[in-house]
Amino acid sequence: MRRIAITFILLIAALSSRAQSPDIGLWIGGSQYYGDVGVINSFYMPEDLAFGGFIRFNFNNHLALRTGVGFGGVQAADSLSEVPFRVNRNLSFRSSIFEADARLELNFWPYIIGVPKKHSMYVFAGIGFFTFEPQALYQDTWWDLQSLNTEGQGTVLAPELEEYNTWSLSVPFGIGYKANIGRRFAVALEFGARRTFTDYLDDVSGRYVDPDQLEGINGAVAGALSDRSLNRAAGEDNTFFMRGNRETNDWYFISAISLSFKIFDHPERCHDFDD
Repeated sequence: MRRIAITFILLIAALSSRAQSPDIGLWIGGSQYYGDVGVINSFYMPEDLAFGGFIRFNFNNHLALRTGVGFGGVQAADSLSEVPFRVNRNLSFRSSIFEADARLELNFWPYIIGVPKKHSMYVFAGIGFFTFEPQALYQDTWWDLQSLNTEGQGTVLAPELEEYNTWSLSVPFGIGYKANIGRRFAVALEFGARRTFTDYLDDVSGRYVDPDQLEGINGAVAGALSDRSLNRAAGEDNTFFMRGNRETNDWYFISAISLSFKIFDHPERCHDFDD
C-alpha cells in the first residue's frame, strides 16, 4: 500500500504542473458503514450527516485532480439485523470520521467548468487518510472502545494482537454526475466508497476473551462491553468464540451533492460564449 501511495503522489506532482486555474467547492451528504456490526446490506445502515470542502485542478476537459477534507460519522447496531448470531451478539457502536484525500477524476464526456450547457458523468479513484474513534453506549454514557481493549488487544489475553490505531489509509473510489450553472458555478451528485485498511472501525474483528479477566485488567466497563450477548447464562462466557470476521476490513460510503466555484486567473474566452 505504501508503494501505491508514493506512486500516486508522484503522479499528482507530475500532473500538477499542467493544471489550469482551479475551482473550489463545498459538499454535503450522508455517510454509511459496512462491517462486522449490524445488518449485512450496507444500504440499510443508518446514515449520518457528512460534509466537507475541496479544491479541484483541471488538467484538460477529461482529467482533473481533486483534494479535500470531510467530516462524517458512522454507526450500526446488531439489534437492527435479521441474522440470529448478530442479534444475540448485541453489539453496537458509533464513530466520528475525519478524512483527507487526493483523487483523480475522469470525465466520460468533454467537460469544462464555466462553459454553458456542459455536463458529464465521471468516475474517480485516489488515496486517502482518515481518523475514527469507535464508541459504545453503556449505562447512559458513551465509552471510547479502543482504550478498553475489548478483544484483549495489547494485553496478556491476546498477546498476538497489538492495540489498533484510530487512523488508517483508505482508497476512495466512485461515480458522479457534474453540470455547469452559468459561467463560474457547477453542481455535482456523487456516490463514493472508501475501502479502508482497518477492521476496527467498529471495534469488532476477532475472538472473544474472558470478560472477567479483562475486567481485572481494564475495569468493569471493559468486561461488560467485550461480551454483550443476550442469551449468555450467568457464569458463562464466549471465550475463544468468533466475535467478528478478521478476514475482511471495514468500509464506509459517502453520498453527496456539491457546489463548486471556478477561480479565473484571467478572463477566458470560449467559442460557446461567442455570438
